[in-house]
Order: sequence, then structure tokens, then C-alpha cells
Amino acid sequence: MNLTKLIFISCRIDLIAMVLCDPRFYGADCSKPCSTYTNGSHGRCNSSGKLICDDYYFGFKCNIFCKNINNGTCNGYGKLVCDEHYFGADCSRYCVNTEHGNCSVEGYLDCQEGKRQYSTCQNGM
Repeated sequence: MNLTKLIFISCRIDLIAMVLCDPRFYGADCSKPCSTYTNGSHGRCNSSGKLICDDYYFGFKCNIFCKNINNGTCNGYGKLVCDEHYFGADCSRYCVNTEHGNCSVEGYLDCQEGKRQYSTCQNGM
């Protein structure tokens, strides 16, 4: 007698699909417009309609570019804020107040009257 053994394997597959909407829309069917998205935006709406900015972009409309460079860090508004004693648009100018002068907003040492002869007040240091 030839016996054949049958084995049944039960298998269940769960498939999870995520819909990725056009950056200007959100919702289960991507039909709700994102109110803050504009043609200059660099981001996309999340599932609740809030515009989430791409890396290095800031602002209500994600249209302000800022990247941490040199000696500065971008704040939440997309403005590069220089570390202490660093100045300039790219935070590359170093300046420290001395007893002979003070740093200007641009990061240049403004020497006091009659103090230029001191080494801390020469060559714009």
C-alpha cells in the first residue's frame, strides 16, 4: 500500500501600503490642498496638512535656505547665527574685544583713539 502524506501550509501576508501625495496635497486620497505650499516651497504636507520643510529650508512656506557653515548654526527661522566671536555672512571672521578696541557688527576691531600701536589693534585684528 502506497500512502501519500499531504501537508497543508497556511500563510497570511499583510500588505501595508503608504500613499505618497503630491507635495501640495494631503489626506487619504490626496485631495486636500496644503494651504501654505507655494511654487517656491521646499517641503511637503504631512497627513494633517502641516508643511514640513526639506533639509536646510525654513519658514512658514519652506522657502528660506540656511545651512550650518563654518562657525554658525541656523536658527528656527532660517537665519545663520554666528558662534561667539565670529562674524560675517558666513561666520568666518573672528574678532574678540580687547582693552584697546571693540568688535564692530561686521567683526572688525575698532581701535580706540591712540591705541593703534598695540598688537591687538593692528591689521584689523
